[in-house]
Amino acid sequence: MQKKSIFIVTGGTSGIGLEVVRTLAKPSHRIIVGARRPNTATELRKAGGDSLTILPLDVASLQSVRFFASSVRHLLESNDRISALACNAGMQAGKSMKMSEDGVELTFATNHLGHFLLTHELLPFLEPGAAVISTASGTHDPQDKLAARFGFRGGIFPSAQRVASGDIDNSVSQKQQSMDRYATSKLCNILFTMEMARRIPSSVARFIAFDPGLMPGT
Repeated sequence: MQKKSIFIVTGGTSGIGLEVVRTLAKPSHRIIVGARRPNTATELRKAGGDSLTILPLDVASLQSVRFFASSVRHLLESNDRISALACNAGMQAGKSMKMSEDGVELTFATNHLGHFLLTHELLPFLEPGAAVISTASGTHDPQDKLAARFGFRGGIFPSAQRVASGDIDNSVSQKQQSMDRYATSKLCNILFTMEMARRIPSSVARFIAFDPGLMPGT
């Protein structure tokens, strides 16, 4: 029997992630999706069909990420390897700043830190040349006219440590602070992708970050 290609997806219950699952739902594929509320992921179950396995995952929680990665490893048979990891889950916290259970600003924890950890946890289980794909954004770029039209001014935090700790620019509105945190978290996605691509040969894994453009409602 031919072995199935294995795909890991975060943020698969709606938007881009749900469309990824629909595209991948084939008899020759096995899709493992992390979801905060697996029992309510009705559309996801319809999209994935028999190809789908849903495991609990809150990307903002480092403990949850480690548990999810451990669960994925237990599902793999001895010679199974992951064909692609799609780091798609993301969010923009509301106007008031929120912190994760680990004491990290929530947008940064969800969009970057959780996927940073998940990638490292699953890296040894990728097949040669597997794709690690991050859903990034152009909002980090001060020259991006579309992002500027919606109020983004680019990633302005001087370090990941400052955005993670919630060290914010109090001279601007809370709405602007929220947008700055989002843009900076997406900049970290891109920098992480670039650094991993520099360190790891493409024959081992291919690291890709893409900007999906304006995605209202996702």
